[in-house]
Amino acid sequence: MDKIKYSRGQKVFVISSKPYRDTCDICKGVGEIKLKGRFYTCPECDGNGKTYIYNRKWRIFEGTIKTIYINEAGSISYTVCSKLNGDYIDSIDECDIFIDKKSALAACRKRK
Repeated sequence: MDKIKYSRGQKVFVISSKPYRDTCDICKGVGEIKLKGRFYTCPECDGNGKTYIYNRKWRIFEGTIKTIYINEAGSISYTVCSKLNGDYIDSIDECDIFIDKKSALAACRKRK
């Protein structure tokens, strides 16, 4: 089994190219739109104020480690709560987690 590098509650920087949730561009995060004086559920985000962004660019997220998973083979992955929008980024490998933003940025540039 690998040694666990990070601990629960630790502040980290994660690089990821997975889809992520961000504030809806249509309703600006409110969850509804106004049309001819009436309010309707936003058709883009279904009223929750957030939409998935599906670009495959590497991005840096600041967050906090919430859970640590060790599978039967002994490999380790983490779940991080993103400071950006409070969403969870699941199944993150240690090679995608960094202690400081400078290291995360360097790794991100190598992968672009």
